[in-house]
Amino acid sequence: LKRLQSTTMDNNSRLLLFDLDTRIQTNFQLKEFLKFYEGQLQPSHLVNICRIAAVLQWIRDHIIHDKILIHSGIRTIAHNLEVGGSDTSDHLTASGVDFSWPFMRNKPVLYEQIKTQTPKEFTYFKYVLLYKGHLHISIRPINNLDLTSNDTNHQHQKRVNP
Repeated sequence: LKRLQSTTMDNNSRLLLFDLDTRIQTNFQLKEFLKFYEGQLQPSHLVNICRIAAVLQWIRDHIIHDKILIHSGIRTIAHNLEVGGSDTSDHLTASGVDFSWPFMRNKPVLYEQIKTQTPKEFTYFKYVLLYKGHLHISIRPINNLDLTSNDTNHQHQKRVNP
């Protein structure tokens, strides 16, 4: 069987192919963030997904110590409407993810740890939200214009937690 492929356009309008089975962190594959997405990915979406995956990997390794289950990564506008998402949802720019872990053990305690202990090296980390069945993390999104700049972090220094 041939592996699934997805496409995106780079800033020079070239078609890029990539393997959805690509491991973007030790415990995460690209396809986990694209479950409900059938649109064309932008280069900025890939950067945002990789940044979120880095935060999730840290959370898995240092706080949860268990498998992380991704419920929703990037969404199309139509899917976002179906699930009642906000018009400004982080999921639309691949800068938000909903996740849980088996049995959601110690959810309130781990939520507080994620909120307060996520390293400052993740300058793009915005916040974590606690919901009944999952947590949501958000990062400051990179857009396609940011990708043409040499310094994509200069405007993303302040960390916010609600």
